Amino acid sequence: MSLSRLDAYFPKEYHQRKTSRKEARGAEETIDEETPKNLPPSYFISATYDGSTKKACIKLYEPKSKRIYKWYDNTGHKPYCLTNLTPEELMKIPKIAEHPGLDRLEEIEKYDALNDRKIKVTKIIVNDPLSIGGRPRGCIRDIIPEEYPKIFGSKKTPKVWEAAIKYYQCYIYDRELLPGMLYEIKNGKLIQAIDEEAEENIKRILQSAFKDEPKDLIPYLESWIRLLEYPACKMRRVALDIEVY
Repeated sequence: MSLSRLDAYFPKEYHQRKTSRKEARGAEETIDEETPKNLPPSYFISATYDGSTKKACIKLYEPKSKRIYKWYDNTGHKPYCLTNLTPEELMKIPKIAEHPGLDRLEEIEKYDALNDRKIKVTKIIVNDPLSIGGRPRGCIRDIIPEEYPKIFGSKKTPKVWEAAIKYYQCYIYDRELLPGMLYEIKNGKLIQAIDEEAEENIKRILQSAFKDEPKDLIPYLESWIRLLEYPACKMRRVALDIEVY
């Protein structure tokens, strides 16, 4: 009797074993994907964007249980980009005013380091990162330089900033989150955890090795020393060797 399917070459016990492993893996994934309201100090190991919830997602490795937990943003942070066009100018561009992903426009002040001055820019806040950029067409970062000259001519050059940054990178920068550092969840809020021993080492290093440094450098030194002095994450590891012939 010929065997018409590849899985027919394996014994029945293999399929039973495979199914049980799959079920076990599914149970583990369910645990790993919990989003607890409270979590002891855990390591920030990854950040991503969850399209189903339209929120930034932080993955935390809890060393005692050796499991990964997720925390979803609850601060209201949304994707955005900046432009030198005013809100009034933007609303006169139909493809911007009627864009399905547009949430709101805000006029804010930014520091222009190249010219050493403060400037006013418009913050374009959207509901999802792909509204800013990433699609073949219809992205705000592409619409502005394409549509502005058609309506206003060449009286100024339209510019768009912070439109090519991955959203999760923008998120952790705005929130000042540090990958690899300890965080805990308290009543649903993500806060940085304190390691007392590491903090004592930081004080001792600053007072001994950097006591003569200018005061304006101390905050920067402290932040770098903290990254180096805090305990490293001890995770489960696996090694895989692939032989190619």
